[in-house]
Amino acid sequence: MRILLINTNRHKVPFPVMPIGLCSVAASLEAAGHQVRVLDLCFSLAPGRTIAAAVSSFSPDMVGVGIRNIDTANGVRPAFMLDKVKEDMLLPLKRAFAGPIVLGGAAAGINGPELLSYFDCEYAVQGDGESAMAAFARRMQAGQSTSGLPGLVMRRNGVVTEVNAPDFVDNLDSLPAARPQKYLDIGLYKLYNTPFSIQTKRGCALACTYCTYNRLEGRAYRLRSPAAVADEIEDFVKATNIRTVEIVDSTFNVPLGHAKAVLREVISRKLNLRLLTMGLNPRFMDSELAGLMQKAGFIEACFSIEAMNDPMLKSLAKNFTVDDIRAAAAVIHKTRIPVIWYLIIGAPGETTETIRETFSNISRTASMLDLVSIAVGIRVYNGAPIADTWKAEQKRSPDDNFLQPVAYQPGSLTIKKLKALVSVAAAWNHNFFMFDEGALILLPVRLIMGALFPRQPLWRGYIAMRMLEKISGTFLVRALVARVYRRFV
Repeated sequence: MRILLINTNRHKVPFPVMPIGLCSVAASLEAAGHQVRVLDLCFSLAPGRTIAAAVSSFSPDMVGVGIRNIDTANGVRPAFMLDKVKEDMLLPLKRAFAGPIVLGGAAAGINGPELLSYFDCEYAVQGDGESAMAAFARRMQAGQSTSGLPGLVMRRNGVVTEVNAPDFVDNLDSLPAARPQKYLDIGLYKLYNTPFSIQTKRGCALACTYCTYNRLEGRAYRLRSPAAVADEIEDFVKATNIRTVEIVDSTFNVPLGHAKAVLREVISRKLNLRLLTMGLNPRFMDSELAGLMQKAGFIEACFSIEAMNDPMLKSLAKNFTVDDIRAAAAVIHKTRIPVIWYLIIGAPGETTETIRETFSNISRTASMLDLVSIAVGIRVYNGAPIADTWKAEQKRSPDDNFLQPVAYQPGSLTIKKLKALVSVAAAWNHNFFMFDEGALILLPVRLIMGALFPRQPLWRGYIAMRMLEKISGTFLVRALVARVYRRFV
């Protein structure tokens, strides 16, 4: 079969993301004998015309559409993204192509049935797209029914008729490498300094209340061999000379032994990498791991602690304590790797007192050059435990199963009140950053950072500007505005 795969993600903040998952699906379909083309719309100025031209020139028998984000995941002012996907891409695709369209990606894994209704489509897949799409294509090519296919969500005549359990690949090493350099214009991503994304495993055995990883990838860890991970990184680096690599596991250092084994293998390849990863768990940070991270070339260590108050950590179903966070900070700071601490303000049970304690504790734990990134409010997603909490408290379920953005409100603390409390703290602390507001890093600062400090993350430029504000006294204006804002909400 001739299969066209479309990347619909056009979000470029802080940088455009390579559609590695879609490339992995493409590699698996090619391995199954199909002719595949990846259409990356991230940089297209006219997506509708680009789609029409691709359909005309390639004449696909089937089209897969990858949808990464439902919205910007903010509690404050969330931007819904699917309307643009529908108007700019899905409707033009339907006008140009009359064959089977299959929706996939993280959005389909969270809200597959709702996406089919929203886009008026018949098919979506959830779980590991590599196996689900290959099986779907095989049945289509043979003229067989797709009913009962693992991972398939199906809609007929306006009614969702099947929602089959996600399909998960047990042996991830059996999948062909994604090799995005084969399917994408890597030069465009180079312009934005986009890192190469890689998973060392799939699945998550943790149970954080706001998270959908369990739904997307399953509750059991499926580990890739360290050699397979290092092979994929080495192949990409040698082909593209891009040496910035982001590990995008749910939590890289759980299981701890596997993370260490991966780093040892990567170190042995001597690739001179710039590594970073999201979601480090402080409970599993020890001196050996920190040393391996330093030796491997980490330029950033990101801890998803979300709170620094034991009752709130328990509310968020975290498996660590404030003491664990302090111990992890002491270990990682010895390496001088730049650190980001991620917080979420507004979980169930949150009060002004718990917020003050979190800010007080993180101020004493983070170094002056660490970034404290603060999300205001929790966006409630289908499949996350907090969705059940929301439904129990509201005594109802949303008609669209949380497809449209819904923010959790802890008691009497509205999202506006939460934002006001965070605004005051951010005004007084030079390294506090509110996730929903973004940061303007002046061009001269960007140039200086790039020329003089190539291994320093750009957000260090934001901290430098905030420190200058404090030295000059102009931060007092920010603090005054924040306090006035808090008084009137």
